[in-house]
Amino acid sequence: MPVDYGLVGMASIYLGVITLISEFGVGSAVITLRDLSEEQWRSSTVSRCCSGCQLRRLLRRSDPLGRFFQAPELPGLVVTLSAGFVITAFKTVPFFAIATR
Repeated sequence: MPVDYGLVGMASIYLGVITLISEFGVGSAVITLRDLSEEQWRSSTVSRCCSGCQLRRLLRRSDPLGRFFQAPELPGLVVTLSAGFVITAFKTVPFFAIATR
């Protein structure tokens, strides 16, 4: 239905902004600082994973977003799509690590 496309569009805009914020520049830092120690690699991976999980927890409370857009289905969709933050968090640092070596 056309309404579903609108819901996905609203959720995508919101999640796109949150994605930009969630990166925290970790990928750029990994590319720029090519000679990181093993401990720095691990700590950047752990911090990125923790931030992805925290964003998922934060987005569970997206009821104000649904009220703002007057779409009661939107919070459930945002919570479902926010699972991508956890998955992306686990791949970000290893992906950039491969790109720099």
